Amino acid sequence: MKKPLLFLAYFLIVTPVGLAQRLLGDPMTRRLRKDADSYWAVAPVRR
Repeated sequence: MKKPLLFLAYFLIVTPVGLAQRLLGDPMTRRLRKDADSYWAVAPVRR
């Protein structure tokens, strides 16, 4: 009984969320930039 519930939860919750994210764009801006020398982001110094 647990597997059908997990199947429904995946296809009714996770799949629509993933499709909506693809339609709305990438919130983390993970696109490759051809003109970028590096993708390294310097972390702020913690004190």
